[in-house]
Amino acid sequence: MTVMGKGRSSSRYDVWRDAPARRPPRPERKRWRSRDLKGPLPTRVTRNLLAAIRSLPVRGPWPEIDEEAWWKDVLMDRRLRPPSALRLPAKSEDARLRLDRMPCKSLTFTCAHCRQTATFPVAELMRTFGADRNVRTVGRQAIKCKTTALMRERACPISYRA
Repeated sequence: MTVMGKGRSSSRYDVWRDAPARRPPRPERKRWRSRDLKGPLPTRVTRNLLAAIRSLPVRGPWPEIDEEAWWKDVLMDRRLRPPSALRLPAKSEDARLRLDRMPCKSLTFTCAHCRQTATFPVAELMRTFGADRNVRTVGRQAIKCKTTALMRERACPISYRA
C-alpha cells in the first residue's frame, strides 16, 4: 500500500485516486430516423388510406363458424385420447399402437412415480402378450410399480419409448 499525505495509508477503495484522467466524451452520433416518424401524414395520403378502409367489405368471404360444433370436433378427436383397449384390430385407426407394428427392436417402459425402468425386446413382448396387444397397456404388466396403491387404481403413469 502506498502512503498518502498526512500519515494516511491508502486502501483498496482509494483506487480512483490513482486512476488516469477520464477520457473525453464521445461526439454525439447522428441516428437514422424513419421518415414516417417526422409528423402526421400528408392530407393526400390520409384521404387515400381512408378511402381504402371504407372500401373494405363489412363481412369477409369466410364462412360462419359454429363454435359449439368446433369444440365438439376438438373434444372427439381420436388423437386427444389414445385407445386403452387391450387388443387392437389389424384394420383399426389405432393399429399403429399394436406390438407387431412397432418400428423398433426393443421398448423401454418407465414409471413416472418410482422411476423404475425396464427394457424388453419387442419379439419377447409379442410372444408373451400377443401381436395384437396395445403397446400402451403392456407397461402395467411388464413393470410392477413399487407404489401399489397407484398400481391398484390403474393410475400409475407408465410410459414407453422406442
